[in-house]
Amino acid sequence: MVSSTVEAPAPHDNLSELEASGRASLLTNLTYSIALSLSGDPGAETFGSRTEITFDAADGASTFIDLAAETVDRVELNDRVMTAEQAGFDGHRLQLTGLRA
Repeated sequence: MVSSTVEAPAPHDNLSELEASGRASLLTNLTYSIALSLSGDPGAETFGSRTEITFDAADGASTFIDLAAETVDRVELNDRVMTAEQAGFDGHRLQLTGLRA
């Protein structure tokens, strides 16, 4: 797996109301499955996680996922595995292009 390290902005800076409204009109049947890997170290600055997001979208639609993370090890979209760079990860967004219905 390949990791990318970037400085991530505060989560509240990621998404405008207009962007949220536009994305909501593209996606239906949205579900999230999130697993956190928390250490016993109260001083730890980061933690591991795995998030699976399932949704329906129109063929060919594009959107993004808000993600404030230091690293992204793996992205899978429509059964295609990509690196963070291939998914356009910039420290707070993953670009999702060529969505399938």
